[in-house]
Amino acid sequence: MEPRFRRPSGAGSRGGGRDKLIARSAFVGQMPAVMVVFEFKFSEEMILEMYRKYHGTRKLARFETPVRWIASVMLVVLAGLLWFLESYLVAVVMVIVLVLFLSARRIDRWLLKRRLRKSPHLNDELRICLSEEGFSTRGSKSSGELQWAVFTEARLLEDGILLFEGPQVFRFLPFHTITRGRAGEAEELVRTYVKESKVFAHR
Repeated sequence: MEPRFRRPSGAGSRGGGRDKLIARSAFVGQMPAVMVVFEFKFSEEMILEMYRKYHGTRKLARFETPVRWIASVMLVVLAGLLWFLESYLVAVVMVIVLVLFLSARRIDRWLLKRRLRKSPHLNDELRICLSEEGFSTRGSKSSGELQWAVFTEARLLEDGILLFEGPQVFRFLPFHTITRGRAGEAEELVRTYVKESKVFAHR
C-alpha cells in the first residue's frame, strides 16, 4: 500500500496569496513612476495668458519695446514734417499708421477673442497628465494621448511650461494648476523627453 501524503492545510490559500502578490506587482510595474497632473479651465483668460507667455519668449521680444518707441517717434516726426509742408492728407495717413502700429497688440487680442468665442473647447475643464509614457489630456468634450516625440520644443519658465508641437502650435501648463506631483518633476520629464528644451531666466 503506497503511503499517502496529506496536503498541509492553508497551502492553497498561501499559493493564491502569492499569485495575487505577483499580479499586484505586475500591475504596479505598469504604473508610471512619475506623473504630474495639471487641472484648469480652458478659459479666455487662460488662453490670453498662454499667448503672452509665448510672445515674451520670442528671440526678438527684448527688442520689441525699444523698436516700437523708435518707430513711433520717427512716424510722429514724419507726420509733423508733412503737415508743415502742407501735405495734409499724407500726414493724416501717417497718423493713422501710427495709431494702428501702437494698437497692434490690442488688435491681435481682439481678433483672438473673436476666434475663441467660436471654439467648442472654450471654458472646458481640462485634466492634463505628464509621465514617462507621454502627454495625455481629458476634458468633458474631448480626450487624447500624445507621445513625447510629437513635441518639438519646450520653454521652461518660472511659472510654467510652454510645449510646442510645431512653430505655431503650442500650449501652456502653469505650475499653480498642479494637483498631483511637483513642478520640478514636470521640468525633469520635459528635459528628459523633449530634445529642444530651453530655460528662460527672464520671463
